[in-house]
Amino acid sequence: MSTSPANSNQPTGTCFVVMGFGKKNDFETGRVLDLDQSYLNLIKPAVEATGLKCIRADEIVHSGLIDVPMYEQLLKSDVVVADLSTSNRNAIYEFGVRHALRPYTTVVISEEMLMKSPFFRPEPPDYPELSAFGRRHRSE
Repeated sequence: MSTSPANSNQPTGTCFVVMGFGKKNDFETGRVLDLDQSYLNLIKPAVEATGLKCIRADEIVHSGLIDVPMYEQLLKSDVVVADLSTSNRNAIYEFGVRHALRPYTTVVISEEMLMKSPFFRPEPPDYPELSAFGRRHRSE
């Protein structure tokens, strides 16, 4: 991470957030999750409180396909937070790309029920670099 002068309000690095957008169904529980609200009210404030600039794919200014700027963020961001709450296939793929490139600075968060599924039970000896946290979304 790059450093900035003391007492500066400027971000000292970047955090790219991998997740779906809008209201989506959680297939594990059947609830509707508002991912935009989770991002705006939980993820972004928490990231910015650490001094990092928080970016989600829909905030990247670009022309054409999102692929190139998204891959740049996956590779170059100091930290990536992947919210896999709705088992969004794009988010899971992007998480896999990041984890392959820079696993020690990748954090997974998810709806608590997904964390209990057989798909997502990394054991510490096999994945010591993986930080995964479950939470309960506010649903409709």
